Amino acid sequence: MDITRIIVETQNAYIPVKISEIILAESDFKTCVIYTAAGARHPLGMSLKKLEETLGTKEFIRASRQWLVRLDMIDYIEKSFLSKSCLILKDSAGPGRIEVSNDRLKAILEALEA
Repeated sequence: MDITRIIVETQNAYIPVKISEIILAESDFKTCVIYTAAGARHPLGMSLKKLEETLGTKEFIRASRQWLVRLDMIDYIEKSFLSKSCLILKDSAGPGRIEVSNDRLKAILEALEA
């Protein structure tokens, strides 16, 4: 069963966040932070790996050990021969640009072609 929401726990509330609103997630030690299309950042009490497994979808791809990105938020990939390539995100989403691990670049290109 595919989930449609993730519950984010704050100090004062439980907030349901639609999966469709998540644009990327960043690793923060043993937890992660999700970024939404509305510009919100929500700390999430799970690892990035666990989030990736929970989403169980082809809509997201791991760009590096630190980042999980929604595929349709990628505007283009900036090539670099001296350092790592970078994902340039649409609409200045999150940080706007994310370094891509060299070993993950091929998987990202294949996912974008699918």
